[in-house]
Amino acid sequence: MKKYYGYLQRIVLPFFILSLFASAYCQSKLGSTNYYLKLEGGRILYGNLEYVIPNIGGDYVKVNDTSYYTRDISSFNCSWGYFAKFHLDTLSNKVEIFKRTKEGKIDFYIGKTTQYSAGVGNMGPMAYDYQENYYTKDKVHLLENNYNNLSKSLSDNPVSMDFLQQYKTARYLGSGYVITGIVGAVYGISELDHNQYVSGSIFTVLSAIVFYLSWNQYNAQDTALKNAIRAYNE
Repeated sequence: MKKYYGYLQRIVLPFFILSLFASAYCQSKLGSTNYYLKLEGGRILYGNLEYVIPNIGGDYVKVNDTSYYTRDISSFNCSWGYFAKFHLDTLSNKVEIFKRTKEGKIDFYIGKTTQYSAGVGNMGPMAYDYQENYYTKDKVHLLENNYNNLSKSLSDNPVSMDFLQQYKTARYLGSGYVITGIVGAVYGISELDHNQYVSGSIFTVLSAIVFYLSWNQYNAQDTALKNAIRAYNE
């Protein structure tokens, strides 16, 4: 029996000690963070970081219980992701904090949207829109995510430009379908008002089909833009 216990001690004890070291190592790694705040002057602060978006007043970042406001912030990384400050409106001196959603040759960002809350606490990431409305290619200038801007930013990639041409075609087709659908609907309703039920019904149904085709072209536009961006970032 003693030999049996001695055998268990030789086998189990080393594994037990090793598991303690492994557990301590994992807890140390989990306890450490890569969260940081970069200030306008280039100074970088590390520590316990919290991004606060109050219902009243400006945004600020707390690092180890010290608050830093938008005017002092360049960028930061927290549990909600990476955020950066940009000067979006060239006609004013207003700066805003944007959340990065995709990183690549061009980075995509979302901006804050209007939120309504009965409380006065931190609104958190819910204050940001779900649409990727902005992007930057040089990490400095933030641009609206639309055809006109992308056609300039992606001009050095032929595949992306092909997708943007598909977007342009879908946009023209969509506009044409909408105009045709409106004309058909108006004519069909007019025919029904004049008791021309057959022709009126036909034009009304055709206008509904045309409106459906225009919606398909809208989806095609969205797909073409996404494909252009994906091709550029590959």
